[in-house]
Amino acid sequence: KGQKKAEILNEKLNLYFKEFVVCKECKKPDTEIRKVEHFEQIKCKACGAKYTIRKL
Repeated sequence: KGQKKAEILNEKLNLYFKEFVVCKECKKPDTEIRKVEHFEQIKCKACGAKYTIRKL
């Protein structure tokens, strides 16, 4: 039972990391989340890519 909970937590953390931490363009974890007008945006400090994200 504890193993299953650990697997679920690990899966959720991996999804968060892919969605909100790693840049979709250069794949580096050098991003920041910024509020721009009425939405959130991820900006990569490494390559400069910008894209909007869903609400946290």
